[in-house]
Amino acid sequence: MPADYGFTGSAWSDWREQIADEIFVEQSIVYWLRAFIADTERNQHPVWDESNLTGGLIDIFGMSPDAAYKLVRSLPVSVLLSQSQAYWAREWVREHEQAVSRDFQIFVAGLSADQVYEYTEGDSDNSDIGAGSEAEDEGGASGEDGGQSGSGGDDDEDDDDDVDSIDSPDAADAVRIPVIKSGGALRATDLSLVHALLRHANRPVDGRCWYHTTDWAGGYDIAVNGIDQSRGQTCQDFGGRTSSYYLNHEWHAAVDWGVQRFPRNTAILVYDLSDALASHTDKTLDLTEDPRLWSRVVRASRSGKANDSDGHRFVIGPQAKNGKDLIKNKTAAPKKHDTLQQTAVKGNAASTATNQSLIGVILTNQRGM
Repeated sequence: MPADYGFTGSAWSDWREQIADEIFVEQSIVYWLRAFIADTERNQHPVWDESNLTGGLIDIFGMSPDAAYKLVRSLPVSVLLSQSQAYWAREWVREHEQAVSRDFQIFVAGLSADQVYEYTEGDSDNSDIGAGSEAEDEGGASGEDGGQSGSGGDDDEDDDDDVDSIDSPDAADAVRIPVIKSGGALRATDLSLVHALLRHANRPVDGRCWYHTTDWAGGYDIAVNGIDQSRGQTCQDFGGRTSSYYLNHEWHAAVDWGVQRFPRNTAILVYDLSDALASHTDKTLDLTEDPRLWSRVVRASRSGKANDSDGHRFVIGPQAKNGKDLIKNKTAAPKKHDTLQQTAVKGNAASTATNQSLIGVILTNQRGM
């Protein structure tokens, strides 16, 4: 029921009445809520009233006063205003749709801090991967690897001794997700957990990584089931008509977003996108060195208009740092962030390649475990 998701207002009910019952029952309530939010955004282009932050969510998007209040109170005002009301309405639906399986909850509860484990959905034998998997204290605020290279950790023979054997063909084909739980709040300058995942994957700890920050339910769903572009966001920096799954290039940016957005249950998915990008060079749009094209793409995307980014599988470029202005003023010029870069993953082919690039998942509670 829509009320279960916090949509009880007349805006929703009036929109719902236009759809015949025999058609409505053919799709899930989440499908219709997403359609309602998209139609409302496209037809009304609502902007924030900073003197009444819940007003638009209630009157325009049909959220209940209680749901709107909870959403607004869950975020710093600066973060709230950096995205549109439609963005947060979609996020509200996603958060109430996704759930962590009971098996995964039990699995996470049994994890020791700062050590890599492997999880397989439906496998009662999820176990510790063994020696050489703990995050090491890499000393320093810099978070750099101190000149280390190679996989680190113990050799393959030692690892095999500690991994439970796989007896059935089905288990052998199962995807195992490396997971590490932080023993405390993440530090934006400490890459030790990332390095532990890289060592487990037999990759050099100074290798490049990409990051997606979400909550535990989102991290679980993406890691186990893959990227779902139907849950992606439109009208962001790179895509006015097509949804995208966004990856940060910088660890500190991923951590900062977790602190602001998911302070109680942060999940950061870590990827090595190098091979995926190399395999899709003809479908990758790199805006890093073309500020004029970047500005045109961001302005059109934020206005919900088709542009060059919509025809690509990957789009790379700086993040816009004046999202609030771009929402309030449809003619405002985008301002690029001097240091923060992002990659937008678009469409099924890019999503599949990105799924295959997953290194692991970091789970933490920023307010302490």
